[in-house]
Amino acid sequence: WGSLGRERRHQVLQQHQASLLVDATHPYASRMTVQLQQLSIDLEILCLRYERPSTLFGDELCGDSIEKVAALALQSGKRILLATGSNQVLEFLRQDRHRQAEWFVRCAPTSESLRELEQAGVPLLQICAQQGPFSVEENHRLLERWKIEVLVTKDSGKAGGYLEKYQAAKALGIPLIVLQRPRVHVAQSYSDISTLLQRIQQVIDNND
Repeated sequence: WGSLGRERRHQVLQQHQASLLVDATHPYASRMTVQLQQLSIDLEILCLRYERPSTLFGDELCGDSIEKVAALALQSGKRILLATGSNQVLEFLRQDRHRQAEWFVRCAPTSESLRELEQAGVPLLQICAQQGPFSVEENHRLLERWKIEVLVTKDSGKAGGYLEKYQAAKALGIPLIVLQRPRVHVAQSYSDISTLLQRIQQVIDNND
């Protein structure tokens, strides 16, 4: 489903005579959320959105754009770990035109991720390609091994291992800088699974 184009998604929904669309994509997949909302309008079906609850504690440094987050990171230290995924690394590095810092990256162990990092010019010794989420101890070890001074991440919620990153950074006294979630207005959005399931059942019952 994720690799399908918009027209193909439209066809699949029509073929299956879908009467309800549930958007449970990643909190940062804003383009997909906008597309699903538009498909629901085009096909005149209800779209419900599930969004992982935020797990921010309130004492993090936050920015609503890569430009702002990169600026905060560069102000906070010279050895920066990006735990944001590989697809935005190049955008972060572009903010450091004069290479004021050393950028380290943790990403999923896929050929696509490694190819993106190679194109961005990240040295192999500064890449940790492992599948998360990671424990507090694993985060702690990586931060210590690379002598990281700043940790940059996303508000990925419990499922994305945010708490473990937060705790490891706090234990080492390392600033934690968070790229905030994109703001996408959705009419019916839920952050509690049980409430969402109740709403889905309600819609199914009304369609019977």
